[in-house]
Amino acid sequence: MRLIVEIYDEETECIATVVCFEVNQIEELLPLLCLEEFYPQATYELERSDIQRINERFNLNIDTDASLVKLRGEMATDDLPYQIHTNRELALMLAGEKPLSVFAESLPPSSEVEEIPERLFDPYVATGRFIKKEYIEPVQAGSEVMIRRVLYAFPTEYWRINAYILLLETAKKSGWSEGFERMEGSLLGYTDQQNEAYIDFMRTQTMARQRKPESEEPGRIEPT
Repeated sequence: MRLIVEIYDEETECIATVVCFEVNQIEELLPLLCLEEFYPQATYELERSDIQRINERFNLNIDTDASLVKLRGEMATDDLPYQIHTNRELALMLAGEKPLSVFAESLPPSSEVEEIPERLFDPYVATGRFIKKEYIEPVQAGSEVMIRRVLYAFPTEYWRINAYILLLETAKKSGWSEGFERMEGSLLGYTDQQNEAYIDFMRTQTMARQRKPESEEPGRIEPT
């Protein structure tokens, strides 16, 4: 099994470095992390002592002084030929490499969904570096549960916020499609080549799910 260690930047709280390693048997990890069972779909925050034991056992050089280090199992999106923006949004925007970031949460909030990192983005809104907009809509017609989206863009790229909301509104009427997938990716700052790779990836995942027996659950696809 391939495992992924994500080292986060303290200032932006975004993934700064990724370390991959393999284990022959998942049971190898249990004593290192003081766990009785390891769930590949879960994400584990590592303590300094955990990192030290993993470094020694697998001959790695993970920074034990990092403010936040997480361990998880491999996901399907790890095989994409580029890094998805999830958990990298603020760092990419500050580097000028991402013109639009979009976050979503349910109202009332769900404990299963990570909190929108407004406290990290809003100081840049206050200085005028980013523009912020909220967009709230029901999960479906007649539902009391709402989806709250928070969108951030550069002032010169504010049109992307309106275009993204228009995309959502149009998709509700016509249904989602590959064309909308490409448009969403472009609005979020992915290149044409990355969009093409993601579309191919989605097609492969769809075909794989169709081939699986009904008793098997499909893999979780991370958002772009």
